[in-house]
Order: sequence, then C-alpha cells, then structure tokens
Amino acid sequence: MARHRALNHVVSLIAIPVVWAAAAFSFSELLAPASASDDADHHLECGIELDNVDQSDAQLARSGRVVLVTDEEWRDTMTGRHPSEARHVLLDAASLFRGMGIHLLPIRVVDWESPEEAGSIRDVWLAVQQTVPLDGADVVVVLSAQKRTTSQDGYANVGGNYVAVSHHPEQPESDALVLAHELSHLFGAHHGCDVPGREGLMTPKGFDHDLVCPCVRRILELNADRFHMVAP
Repeated sequence: MARHRALNHVVSLIAIPVVWAAAAFSFSELLAPASASDDADHHLECGIELDNVDQSDAQLARSGRVVLVTDEEWRDTMTGRHPSEARHVLLDAASLFRGMGIHLLPIRVVDWESPEEAGSIRDVWLAVQQTVPLDGADVVVVLSAQKRTTSQDGYANVGGNYVAVSHHPEQPESDALVLAHELSHLFGAHHGCDVPGREGLMTPKGFDHDLVCPCVRRILELNADRFHMVAP
C-alpha cells in the first residue's frame, strides 16, 4: 500500500555531545524524500499514520510486548544487574508516553553477543535482526556498549520493530531518553517539534528530555494501538 512505501524513509541517528550539563542531545537525520505517489492524507506533521493490523479477529492486548537484548559489553557494565537494569531502561523510556495509550511490557531479557566487527550502532541494529527473531514479541530492543567508530547513539526505522541503543556509562540516564526517541520512530514519529523556541524528544539537534511536542504526541496517539494485538 502507499503508506508502506514511506515507512523506511526516516532513520534516527543519535549522537550525545560531550557537555551533559545542558541536558541536551544532538541528532543527525537521514531523510529520503517521500514518493510522489504516497498518500498525503497519511503523512502528517512530525510523522505518518501507520497501517494497523486488522483487529477484527483478534483480541486487544494491554501492552506491546518487548524483548530486551543485551550484548556482552553492556552486561559487563551492569556487574550482574543486567536483567533488572534492562527492564528499568525500557520502563523509564515508556514513562514518557504516559497518557498517550502506548503501553510497553518487557517479556524477556536475552543475552546476546554483538559482532566484533560492528563499528556502529547501525551495525548492531542490523545484526540483531538477523539473529534475534520477534518470536511472539512486538518489538526487539538491543542495549549495546560495543565500542564504536561513529557517534551514533540510537537506530530505528519508522514503523519498524527493532531498536538499538548505545550505552554511555558516564551518562546512564541517557539510555532511556535515546530509547524513547527511537521507540517514537516505531510509532510513526519523524524528527520535529512545533513549540516555538523549544526542543523536544524528536528534535534532530537536541531535546528537552521531558518534552513530547504536541505534533509528536498526536502521531504517537494516532498509532498507539499498532502493537496492542494478540494472536486470534
């Protein structure tokens, strides 16, 4: 369908600057132009309306089901606390969606070995898709502390099912913020904010961690039910 052709157009590449005191992150954005044949009615400011699965023969679930994947470097930084810490990262990220109809539930934590040759968080994102299936989940989130040759800190595609987040031991609170940004892409959000003079969660060049801009909120609420499904 026409709407599907735009789903992979936006990829989030997040870079955290050296100065943490300003509580800001910087972003670079890869945005391919939409096809002229795309349905303009479903390309809204700050994002797109995603195609929802037919729910006629399904029972609504309370939460989107998330598999948390941790690589060996990330587990090493957690000193034995990695299952609970991984869940905390997801729940902290999901708290930013409170009141929007988006509910995410961690259903399991999987130990994983990221490829040694992975030089970027995008490489990690690609590798986990090849080795960790959804297997009944709606989303797979990989938390990685793999050393990188690039400054990207998160990766996801709009309307997808996989997210990768790079850990910063010196700024652990950033993990949940980066994850919330990437999860927003899964729910159709592009980069942007419609509050004059402010930067929000999806602003490509820095954000206030507690601000979900109104246009982004509309997209998230519009697509909130895309994972709230169980098998018929």
